[in-house]
Amino acid sequence: PDSPMEARRSDAFKPAGMLARLRAYVFITMMTFSAFVLFVCLVVLQPVRPLSLRLYRDLTTLMLRIAIPSFLLPATLAGLTVRVNDEHWKMMMESRAWAPLSIIMCNHASRIDWLLAEWCGNVCSPMRVSFLTEGTMQLMPVVGWVLKLREDIFLWRSFKTDKPAIDANIGSFKATRTNRAIFLAIEGAIVDQGEYDRQYMRECADFCRTLGYAPFEYVLTPRYKGIHSLAQHAGTELFSATTAFVRDGELLNKKLTDPRRVVPDLFTILSQPIDITCHFDRLE
Repeated sequence: PDSPMEARRSDAFKPAGMLARLRAYVFITMMTFSAFVLFVCLVVLQPVRPLSLRLYRDLTTLMLRIAIPSFLLPATLAGLTVRVNDEHWKMMMESRAWAPLSIIMCNHASRIDWLLAEWCGNVCSPMRVSFLTEGTMQLMPVVGWVLKLREDIFLWRSFKTDKPAIDANIGSFKATRTNRAIFLAIEGAIVDQGEYDRQYMRECADFCRTLGYAPFEYVLTPRYKGIHSLAQHAGTELFSATTAFVRDGELLNKKLTDPRRVVPDLFTILSQPIDITCHFDRLE
């Protein structure tokens, strides 16, 4: 390396060994198989949808409760551990299972926030979880198709422009009395250490200063437009989730400008054991 910074960056992103790669591929294969079985089951249920939307959603909710734990199992076998305060979880989150709609807003510390969201929906009192995500996500083979068939919310433009589609989706689920939680990462973007990423970080810092805040060090500024209107749908069932990813005692989601920062993805959590510590707050 030409500089200490490049040395640290190469250390942070050095490839895993052959054994780590092999175990990651095995676990990814298991998850893909589980997702494919769920996809086939959802396709089989499609004729029910035009006959009774409520029945279709009841059946898909039941199917998800059966299938999602098997989808999460490989991550558990790979050593993924999610840590929360049990008392705090029950006080803050358990009531969501009986609410028509709850919204969980999370920091975008990884590329597998969706995996954490599924975990949130299958602990203690199971609940259907939907994602508010980029429209291109539904094009992803198998997993994206499942998200489409279970009627998650996809964004193509700005939050404000997509607001009618969001309102229609939420209103439709309320009309069929289908309880669910909506999970979203309000930062809306992930940065690494490229030039474009650094420019975006500078823009976020400038935006903080215009509002009178000190620049954020660990998170980007949220895509706040439309979040207020989305929150109104949830009423009192609005939560924030803050996550920290740790591997071998070292925090991975360090400060945004730290060259040693690692943004965990599916390969990261399946190749080596990872601990995720989560803190939940109910927002008033």
